[in-house]
Amino acid sequence: MSEKQPVHNEHVLLQQMNQLSPFKQNQSQTPSLVSNMCMTEEEKSIITMDFDFIPEYLCSTNPSFENQIKCILPSTINLEELRDIAILMHKIMSIEMIQSLWIMYQKSGMGHLSIASSSIRTNQIDGKVWPKEVQSLLKRSQTIHVDEDRACLMFVNYCLNDLNKKSDHYRQELNRKTSRQRDYSRSLEHNIEKYLEQNLQMLRMEIDEKITMVQYNYTDEILHRVYLAEKPNENQIQIMKRLCKLKSHQEMTKYEVNFLKTKISLHFTSHPFECESIAQSSLINSLTNKELQTEFYKQLKDVAEQARTKMMNTYMECAEGQKQQTQKHFDNEIKDIQNTQQLTLSMWNIIKERLTNMSARIECLYKFKTELFRLQQLNNQ
Repeated sequence: MSEKQPVHNEHVLLQQMNQLSPFKQNQSQTPSLVSNMCMTEEEKSIITMDFDFIPEYLCSTNPSFENQIKCILPSTINLEELRDIAILMHKIMSIEMIQSLWIMYQKSGMGHLSIASSSIRTNQIDGKVWPKEVQSLLKRSQTIHVDEDRACLMFVNYCLNDLNKKSDHYRQELNRKTSRQRDYSRSLEHNIEKYLEQNLQMLRMEIDEKITMVQYNYTDEILHRVYLAEKPNENQIQIMKRLCKLKSHQEMTKYEVNFLKTKISLHFTSHPFECESIAQSSLINSLTNKELQTEFYKQLKDVAEQARTKMMNTYMECAEGQKQQTQKHFDNEIKDIQNTQQLTLSMWNIIKERLTNMSARIECLYKFKTELFRLQQLNNQ
């Protein structure tokens, strides 16, 4: 390949950045990469942004915004003009959150992150790790022959620049709109910000989780590379893969059981017997004797709650049994490998670090998952 070819390919890639970017305007009219991304819908909604989208809580058909600020709304300011200001503020705040995630992608890909371990030497290891989200977004450009590391860096820089330009544009537009409002005050702005923060809480939580996962995934990949630098044979490579798989399954099962307990507890709290359809018994309601009606209702409630508790306890016993089984399976595998001495001390230390990181990653993942579930339950009340 000639020396000019890589430069030409980079120019071609730069020309395609607009189609590759996950940040779109008029997405319904422009072919979007987002629909072809190898990600879940949840992941797409977090790392992408439609600049034309107006959230439901700021739509004119939703009275919540008006209810929030009507008591302090000056008579000289039109409600819809203030709604336009709130929409611009929403976009600016959303961009700031998404920027923080893409900056983390950039740091990971450029090798500017570090791992917590002080005993593992990584100075001879390539520290550049591009997250799977970035690689997935670039898959449509794989016909262009540009070095993957270079392509990822160009793409992330383009996206960050795109976000910066949009943020600057919205800030200028916000300043223009607020300066036209004679009675627009800091107090009014603070109330709008508070309202936006409340409604952006779930997005902020989801992005915080993604940022944290980038660090854990970075550490895992670096430790994997350090292990391979020890030049393990095929059996030693398979041992590492098997232990990581078993550890992941064991930790996921453990925290899934804990998460199930949380869900059951919250379900009992948010779904008392009185709200269940069985509580509305036509037979009991037809009784004219109020004392008899109350007594039958109490008996029905006791039986129903006992049956529900027994069913949930049986469910939890099965889950606890599976949790203990996965723990036992992992512990037995560790003992077998230690007894046969198939790994060097250095390899064991690296695997231990990787398993520790894996445990911390899954614990953090379920912590976010639990908090998000609590928040969703609270919002649904």
